[in-house]
Amino acid sequence: MIADQAVAAGKAAVENMAQSHTAKTVMFEVVEGPNKGLEIKMPRGSCRAIGRSLEDMESTRVFDEHAVIGLDDSTKRLVMGYITKQFQTGSATSSASEADLGSFQRLPDIVIADKSISRLHAMLFHGPQGVGVLDLVSKNGTFVNGIEVESKLLQSGDVLTVGDTKLKLGKS
Repeated sequence: MIADQAVAAGKAAVENMAQSHTAKTVMFEVVEGPNKGLEIKMPRGSCRAIGRSLEDMESTRVFDEHAVIGLDDSTKRLVMGYITKQFQTGSATSSASEADLGSFQRLPDIVIADKSISRLHAMLFHGPQGVGVLDLVSKNGTFVNGIEVESKLLQSGDVLTVGDTKLKLGKS
């Protein structure tokens, strides 16, 4: 590799990361899967769960794109631990509201019509440190640029894969 190219790539990566830290709103676009073309906006200071709806309306947990589903205690502890570690918002407490997790406002859930996605698959965060994803102990895993992750801070252009669906983080 030529040294000048390495420096240029390094600068681009730093600029991409800086943009995700300062952007007021970031956008994900579904680039592959049943909801191809769907755009998901996230203002800074927000989080959103990703999952699929249940076709069986008799079930006790129905995923609704206009509502915020309840998190069980185990999932809530996982989310609060992630927030504390990645975004350093203070201690994780069990008294945190599900609609306001730490300093994040929880926006309506993102419903993907993909049967390979768990009902409550992952959660996206957009905060002062940038954009992050947390796998919520999904059955098929969460991947960033083809590598399975439990949690990861994202950069502009990263491709998030949940089930058979790919979402690309764009610039804002």
